[in-house]
Amino acid sequence: MNAPFPHRYRVELDRAGAIDARLSLPGRPSIATAAPPEFDGLPDVWGPEHLLLGAIAACYHATLTAIARAAHVPLLDLHEEVEGTLDKTKDGPRFTSIVLRVRAGFGAADVARGAALLEKAKRACIVSGSLNVPVALEADVRIPGSAAA
Repeated sequence: MNAPFPHRYRVELDRAGAIDARLSLPGRPSIATAAPPEFDGLPDVWGPEHLLLGAIAACYHATLTAIARAAHVPLLDLHEEVEGTLDKTKDGPRFTSIVLRVRAGFGAADVARGAALLEKAKRACIVSGSLNVPVALEADVRIPGSAAA
C-alpha cells in the first residue's frame, strides 16, 4: 500500500576531498559524486548530470514495473538507455534534450499491451515529469528469444 501524500525525501552530501563528495542516506550505501570531466571533475564517479539521467531510468523502471504488475502483463526483460544533451542556453548550461531508449520484452500475447504500458509509464514517471526539458521515448517492444530480439 502506498504511503499518503505528501512524500518527503532527503539526501545528505558531505565533501570528501578537494572536488569530490559523498551522497548519503541512512541505511543505504553512499554514492561518490563530483563534477564530470567536462567540468574539470572526476571521470570515475557519478556526476550530477549522470545522476539525473540515472534518476530518470530508475523512475521509469519503477513506474513501468508497477504499471505492468497492475495490468497483469509480465515484463520479461528490460534494457534502458538515457541520453541527455547539455548545451548553452540564454539561462546558462541546461539539458536541451533527453531521450529514453527502452527495449522491453513481453510475451507474444502481450506485445500490443506492453507497447501501451511503455507509453503510460513515460507519462506517469515522476522524475521526468518534473523536469523542464521534455523526455522523448524511443520504445522497442520484443518477444524475448524471438529472431527480432
